[in-house]
Amino acid sequence: MKLKSLIFFAFLILFGAVFTNAQNIQENQPNERQNVRPQRLFEQLGLSREQIQQIRRINQEKQPLMREAQEKLREANRALDAAIYADNANEVEIQNRLKDAQTAQAEVVKIRTSIEFAVRQVLTTEQLAKFRQLREDFAKQVQERQTNKEKRPNLRRNNRTMQQRQND
Repeated sequence: MKLKSLIFFAFLILFGAVFTNAQNIQENQPNERQNVRPQRLFEQLGLSREQIQQIRRINQEKQPLMREAQEKLREANRALDAAIYADNANEVEIQNRLKDAQTAQAEVVKIRTSIEFAVRQVLTTEQLAKFRQLREDFAKQVQERQTNKEKRPNLRRNNRTMQQRQND
């Protein structure tokens, strides 16, 4: 269940990042690294110029709200952390900060959902089907990476140790 949640949230982040960066697609000197994924996704989905413009408008309208909500979430998490690790921790204060963090998280999810739904409405039936397939493929890749990581948790550390031995 945790892995499914992790995959879902990883995909949400990717989905949000891809469509958030849509506004950079047609700028004069776009950051190539930022545009590779969105441009590739747009090409894979076969988005028209009009669809890209619609997505840009959605992002221009929603991004300020998202930034503000994310900042409130960061502040709420910092306040929760401070309450938990205060010299005189107070359970009531911790519960209040927890509620604040949950409220802030819910706002981020609400805005992200509204962005994704608005973008979804821009896609044709065929593009949506293709997007679902790409999303499924992405989830499989994330799961494979996680499985490989679990199989070889100390690979990096072992490589460093071997390099140190060779240098000695």
